Amino acid sequence: MGSRILPLEQFILGPGKTALATGELLEAVLIPIPAEPQAAAFCRLTRRKGVDLATINVCCQVFNSGIARFAVGAAGPVPFVVENTTGELVDPNIDPDGKKSILQPLMKAALPISDVRASREYRQAMLVVLAWRALETALDRLHS
Repeated sequence: MGSRILPLEQFILGPGKTALATGELLEAVLIPIPAEPQAAAFCRLTRRKGVDLATINVCCQVFNSGIARFAVGAAGPVPFVVENTTGELVDPNIDPDGKKSILQPLMKAALPISDVRASREYRQAMLVVLAWRALETALDRLHS
């Protein structure tokens, strides 16, 4: 059997489901090296006791060029990526409330469920909180 390369969004098909066929083995995950200065941060919300499954998780990657990219997990059937290319989330002159108002519609792409870990509404609200925390940490790292 040969090998193939798939984008991540085609590899993860749903909860516990991947595009691996019978007999296939994941050999590598290719992560491109950014061509410009960037920084990232990861935030995760989970229960303190019990199963260590994330209720919500968000990773934010920011670039000097003004791009802010968010990868979101545990907020729907598959992880997803959204980005803001206006530069406003990376701009130090934009006030925090302005940045939070930009984050809210980005996080609306999530389709969280309600389960024993959290309600859909709680997950949706916490996405904005975690996205904000990850953004702030990534920006601190970018500018230090």
